[in-house]
Amino acid sequence: MIIANENLINKIATDVSDDYTYFTLGNNNNKYYGNGGIYNKVYKNTEVNYILSRYVEMNGKIVPVRNKKHAGQGVLYEVFNTMDPTAGYPIEWDGRRWLFESPTSMHVSDKLKNSITPDMYEKNIDTSLLSSPNDEGLRQDSENNKYIKINDNFVRIIQGKTQYFIRKENGEKLYLELRDGKFFPENMVPKTGGKIFKRNVGSDCPDWQKLYDQLGDIASKDKIITVRHRGDSDTNVAENSLSAFRLSYKMCRPAIETDVLLTKDNQPVIFHDVRIGKMMEPTYDPDRNTGSNVLLSQMMLAELKRKPLLDPRRRPTRDTIITVEELLRDYREQNGQALLYLEVKEPKLIMRVAKIITDEARSDPTLIKRVIVKFNMAEYPAYVDWVAGLRDIGADINIMANPVMSPAAAERINKLPESAIAKPEGDPLHDNASRAVYWWSSAHGQNVPNVEIVIKNSKSGFIKTQHIPSVQGGYDRPENLYMNNTIPGSPAYMIAIVKKNGKPLGTYVPVGDRIMWRDDVVSGVTVPNTSNHKKRIDITKAYYNNDSQCCYSLKDRLAKNELEDIRENLAWNRAIGANVITADDTDSIDNYFAKRGNLDKISIPNPHYPRQSMQSTLAWALQYWPTPDGVTAKFKGWGGGSSPLIWNGQVCIYDNSYSKYPWVYACKYADKISYSNKLKMRVIENVKYGAVNQIYSNDDKFCLSGRDGDTSYLKFTSNCNPENTETHFWHTENYKLRNLYTGDDTKYIEFYRGGVYYGIAYGLLRNTNTPDDWASWYLEKIEEE
Repeated sequence: MIIANENLINKIATDVSDDYTYFTLGNNNNKYYGNGGIYNKVYKNTEVNYILSRYVEMNGKIVPVRNKKHAGQGVLYEVFNTMDPTAGYPIEWDGRRWLFESPTSMHVSDKLKNSITPDMYEKNIDTSLLSSPNDEGLRQDSENNKYIKINDNFVRIIQGKTQYFIRKENGEKLYLELRDGKFFPENMVPKTGGKIFKRNVGSDCPDWQKLYDQLGDIASKDKIITVRHRGDSDTNVAENSLSAFRLSYKMCRPAIETDVLLTKDNQPVIFHDVRIGKMMEPTYDPDRNTGSNVLLSQMMLAELKRKPLLDPRRRPTRDTIITVEELLRDYREQNGQALLYLEVKEPKLIMRVAKIITDEARSDPTLIKRVIVKFNMAEYPAYVDWVAGLRDIGADINIMANPVMSPAAAERINKLPESAIAKPEGDPLHDNASRAVYWWSSAHGQNVPNVEIVIKNSKSGFIKTQHIPSVQGGYDRPENLYMNNTIPGSPAYMIAIVKKNGKPLGTYVPVGDRIMWRDDVVSGVTVPNTSNHKKRIDITKAYYNNDSQCCYSLKDRLAKNELEDIRENLAWNRAIGANVITADDTDSIDNYFAKRGNLDKISIPNPHYPRQSMQSTLAWALQYWPTPDGVTAKFKGWGGGSSPLIWNGQVCIYDNSYSKYPWVYACKYADKISYSNKLKMRVIENVKYGAVNQIYSNDDKFCLSGRDGDTSYLKFTSNCNPENTETHFWHTENYKLRNLYTGDDTKYIEFYRGGVYYGIAYGLLRNTNTPDDWASWYLEKIEEE
C-alpha cells in the first residue's frame, strides 16, 4: 500500500520551476484539516501576482490539489493528475503532514472498527454528494444524515438527544462515546434516560475498605493521599458529572470531592457554581459576563435536567446535572471504590445530605464508611454538636464528617460565648476556635477522617521558621509543629493541635481553572478582574468566580493580615504536615510526593503522570511540562473581518526590522514578504494596572511602543524592560488593544491607510480616543512547531 501511494505521488507530482514561487496559505476547512498548508503558485518578479494553481507537499513532492466541492462543513481537498483530472484522490492532515485519506477515518478507534460488521455499511449512498468531514470525522448528506468512513465504506451515525449510536440491521443500537477525538463503542448504563456511558473500574484499584483503613493510618505513618476536586473532568468531560466521577473510579482515585447545592424546588444537586452560565449556557461569555447566567436556586430540577452540562471547552456533553441520590446510586452500581467527600456550603443542607446518605445506606450499609460530609466548622463547632444534629434528624450518628476551619470560621466561633465550647481538661487552650479544633481532632477514629485547616501565609503563627527554597519558590518552614512553636489562636496553632491529637491534616491546593483543559490561548493574555475593574489578571493565574464570571486571582482573596497565598507550594504543604490534599490536579501532587517517598502507595499504588492537555499551572511549576512563553499570534484588523478589494482580504499587524514601525498588510502574504505577522505577546506586572501585555516582533528583538513617534505612528523599540511603561498594553476580550502608556487618558490602537505596497493597500498604527472597527484586533493563536 505504501509503495502504491509513493508511485501515485511520483506520477501526479509537478516539477518545481525557477520561474515561479510558492507561498503557503492556510486551508479553508481548518476544523478538519487543522493547520495543513496549501501552496499557492505565482509568477516571480511581478507586482501583481495571480494565483495560478494550488499544491500540497506529499512525501517531499509538490502535488496539485483542488477543492472538490463546498458542502456541509466546508471544503473537501483532493489531489489529482493534471494530465487526467477526472480522477481525484482525497487527502487528510494527520497533524504533521498530508496523507492519502485512509480507508478508515482517523476518528474511529480500533475498538469501534473491530465492532463493525458488513450489515452496518450503507448500501445505497452516493458518496460524491457527501460533505467534507467535520472535526469529528462526520460527513453529511443533503438531509443532514451523518456518516463516517470505516473500511472504505460508510456507516451512518445517528445523533440522539444525549449520545451517538449506530443502528444495526436487526434494530439493535451500538452506542458510541467520543473520547479524545475518537469514537469508541460503549454500553449504556440501564438508568432512566440512559444518558451516560458505563465505565468499568480498574481491577487493580484498591477497594474502598482498604482506602478507609488507610485514612486511619496516614497520620501515624506521616503519608499523603489526594482528593480529586470535582472528579476527573477533561477536554470532553464536564466537571461534577457522572462521567467525571466514573472516570475517577476508572483512574483509581482514592477519593473525590464534589459540591452540593439546592434547587428552587428544594432538591440537593451536585454543582459547584451558584449560577449556571459557565456550566450550562453555551452562549454565556464568562469574560464579558454576557448571556444567560441564572441563579441555580431559581431553577427547578426539571428545568436544569433539560440543559446539558458543558465541558471545559464549553461544549455541550451528554451529561446533565445529578442529584445527591443519583450520585450515590450510580456510585454503588459502578462499584466505585473512591471515598466520596460531599462539600455542603449551605448550612440548612448539611443535615439533609447526612440523612440522604443514611437512607441510601439501608440498601448498602458500607456507604456509612465511604461517604464524608464536608462543611464549615462554624456550623457545628464541636463534634458533640454534629452528633446531636444527626440524632435530631434521624441520621446515622456514624456519618463521617470533614470540618473545615478557616479564618472566617474562627472569627464566627470566637464570637460565641466562652461557655459554648467545653474546655479540655488541663489545657483550656486560647480561644473557642482552638477548642473547636481540639474536639474535632479528638473525635474517635474515621468518624472524622481528617480536619482541614485553611492557612495561606507561611508566617501565619509559626514562631521559629527557616526560609527554604523550592522548585515553586521560597517559603518559611516551621522548625517543628509543636504547640509551643506557634502563636495561640493562629492557624499554625490549630495545625499543631490537629497534629498533637494524631488526626490527619487536610489542606487544599488551588490550581488556576480559567485555562484548565482549554485548547485556545492559555498564556500571554490577560482577563478581567472582577475584584478590581481597574486591573486585569494574567490568564495563567486566573480563577472563575462561583457566579460563573471570570475572574479573580489568589491575591484578590487575601485577608488584611495575609501577605501571600502559599497553598500552591507542595513543599510547604509537606512542611506543615498535610496528609489529605484536595486539588483539581492530583496527578502532579501524586508524582511529586511519590518521588520523595511521602505518598501513601497503598491508596495510590500507580500515580498517573499529569496530562499536558490539562494546562495545569501546577504541572508547569513542577516542570512536568514546559511553561508556555506567552502566545504567538496574529493580530487581525477589523476584529478578524475582511476587505477583499482594497486590502486583499484579512489584514494583520506585521513587524519591521528595518524602519522599526509596525504596519498592517494582507495576512496571506506573510510567507511572500520579508516581514512577519506572527507576533509574540507576554504578560508582565504593572503596579497600577496589574497584569499587562508586551507585544514582541517575531525575532524577539523589539516590542511595540505605545508612544507616538515623530510622524504620529507607533514604532517598535528595543527597550523592552518590564519597567518601560510605554510598552504596556491590554488586549481585551472586546478585541481592543488599549495603550496603557497614556495613563488615565484612555487610548486605543487603530490602523489607517498609509499607502500601497505591491498593488495592495497597507496601514500604519496610531492612538485614538474613539475606537471603532479600525481599532478592533482579533487574536489568532499560532501553534508552535
